[in-house]
Amino acid sequence: METFQKLYNLHRREVIRIISIIVVSHSALAEALVKAAEMILGKQEELFAVGLDECDSPDSLKTKILELLNNIPETSEILVFTDIQSGTPFNIVALLSQKYKFSHISGVNLPLLLEACTSRNYLSLEDLSKNLMEMSSQSIINVNELFS
Repeated sequence: METFQKLYNLHRREVIRIISIIVVSHSALAEALVKAAEMILGKQEELFAVGLDECDSPDSLKTKILELLNNIPETSEILVFTDIQSGTPFNIVALLSQKYKFSHISGVNLPLLLEACTSRNYLSLEDLSKNLMEMSSQSIINVNELFS
């Protein structure tokens, strides 16, 4: 029975994987988004926030992100969100994508982060990224148009 349990646990570990998510932003936006997501969904594994503080240089932001990337197992898939295209967080992540393998989506908001957290256990990184891009146009609405 013990051998069966070990094989079963090994099989489960291979089948059940989680996509690591890193949110990178200016100031404390990344941390606030992660906290809000965890308030709604509960504590999330492999969900990280990295902020570019006023006193940080681009190199110090790069160091923070590298520390995270280097501590995520090589077998894990990684999704990185940034706040705005062409900002320092975006540029650093784009630079790191030349050496590290991950999906990078810019323009993060709470609905996209919630979708990523709830879908990452059953979608591949490629499919998750596609779904997030398709959903992105629906994550912002003009509420006045709903009622007119």
